[in-house]
Amino acid sequence: MEDYLSDYRGYLKYTRKSSENTIQSYLRDIRHFTHFLEGSGIDSYAQADTKVLHAYRQELCSHGFSTATIARSIASLKSFYGYLSLYKGIHVNVISCLIPPKVEKKPLRVLTVDEVKRLMQQASGSDFKQIRDRAMMELLYATGIRVSEIIRLQVDDINLKSGYIRCRGRGRDRIIPIGKTARQSLRHYIEDARPSMISDPQSSILFVNYMGKPMSRQGFWKNLKHYAEEAGIETEITPHTLRHSFAAHMKESGELL
Repeated sequence: MEDYLSDYRGYLKYTRKSSENTIQSYLRDIRHFTHFLEGSGIDSYAQADTKVLHAYRQELCSHGFSTATIARSIASLKSFYGYLSLYKGIHVNVISCLIPPKVEKKPLRVLTVDEVKRLMQQASGSDFKQIRDRAMMELLYATGIRVSEIIRLQVDDINLKSGYIRCRGRGRDRIIPIGKTARQSLRHYIEDARPSMISDPQSSILFVNYMGKPMSRQGFWKNLKHYAEEAGIETEITPHTLRHSFAAHMKESGELL
């Protein structure tokens, strides 16, 4: 069954153009299901009948996984079996067998303008790490782009003179204007911090970690959490929180942040 997983990975990467994080998430769910099949004495995905699929759903519930995790696992299986049906001739009706649990949506947490200011102030130092973090937070807040997009930015994607960034998406690029504050933070990082942080002078990646390698989503989230604690923001926030705060504040002010 491992061959199917390898082929599915290629399908996600080259046909679906999925991000590496999405690919890893899908494969993790499918491998969990594969181990369940093997533990049940089943050595083929085609043998997963209604009884087996219902048993797997019960297995997920009995392990105490959240409804969101169970719903994601089921979505992964549906995608996988859709691929098997289309490319491998394996037809298993998972749609009727696997009904995802209803996931209650939590109300979106939006920071106040004062909380955003306090958050930014925590990265006001002169060391390279804080200069980088301030630039990342200011840019995320000023544009509303995703963290996965911000960590993929190249130096050439930034036009400080004209005040915009080029955000490379799936199959298309977006030109996004940035305000004065974000531009100042970016210039400070690019001119004063990045040259000393980058491990490969030929690298074009914009944001790098302490080892000079590309910044990761997990690394940025960890830093953001630290600054939020230092700012006395009690509610747990994520990079997604900054995106929604950007949208809310833009709507209120009608101005470029």
